[in-house]
Amino acid sequence: MGQALGANTKLLLDFESAFGQNPAAKTGRIVPFNTFSVQSKQNEKDSGVITGSRNPRAKVRGNVAVDGTAVVPLEEKAIGYWLKGLFGAPATTGAADPYSHVFKIGLASPSMLFEKQFADLGQYSLINGCRVNNFKVSFGGEDELTTSIDLLGKSEVFSATAYQTAPAEIALSRFTNLQAVVEEDGSPIATVTKGDFTISANLDGSQYNVGGQGLRGDIPAGVYKISGNITALFDGTALMNKAINGTESSLKIKFISGAHSLEFFFPEISYERTTPGITGPAGVLITLPFNAFYDNNADNSAVKVTLVNGVSTYA
Repeated sequence: MGQALGANTKLLLDFESAFGQNPAAKTGRIVPFNTFSVQSKQNEKDSGVITGSRNPRAKVRGNVAVDGTAVVPLEEKAIGYWLKGLFGAPATTGAADPYSHVFKIGLASPSMLFEKQFADLGQYSLINGCRVNNFKVSFGGEDELTTSIDLLGKSEVFSATAYQTAPAEIALSRFTNLQAVVEEDGSPIATVTKGDFTISANLDGSQYNVGGQGLRGDIPAGVYKISGNITALFDGTALMNKAINGTESSLKIKFISGAHSLEFFFPEISYERTTPGITGPAGVLITLPFNAFYDNNADNSAVKVTLVNGVSTYA
């Protein structure tokens, strides 16, 4: 039996009926991914027992931490399942392709399960009780467009039996940086060179219950935190003055592929006060950190994500 190769692995995603519990009706899907570092680790604590010897005693096993990061392509279909994990099920409209799925901040988000499939060894790692903690996107430049998703989970079990027989496999249909457009305060802006944003659910991973065998009893969510940066050509003072004066604005990042698109809209943002520095003889850039919030916008959410594609439902 040879070594397992990452190139031969697959990743399955499904949603649970309750935290840490497999659904009765399995609808898992094989999703495209670049890396998936989610794994279980268990601490071992030093023993303080004194036995009349300087030899160390066996350590005491501690809690199990299941966490890690999935790096996945920002694409048209599977990204909807990751967004559902972050926000909950979307509001979907449309009777045929293209369908529109709108995700907003709600009261709760579902727990997910993942299966790492090691085909070379005939082994399957089932990870239950996963929730999305951070969703990070960097855009601009010519690199592959991906999102980095931090996950917290409950348990991991290896088996020689797969979670689901013949699950559907989602074909890759990616967005690219060349398809990106940016709007600032409702108007297209062509001077942005790059940007990034992080949507954090502020999960609490410290919920370990007595009698729970060292596994998390739940992973409750907190208040979302949304922040990011945009870097633009310093060809005027409009953006800088907004940062200096604390002027409220909005920001939209959209990726368009024909009739399909993915849009991240932050209706209310404020820039942190930042002025440009001079780092050399070439053109001057300005980098503006921003924070998104909800005060009184019509969407009733600090972020609205609209995915337009050929998938009829993410329910």
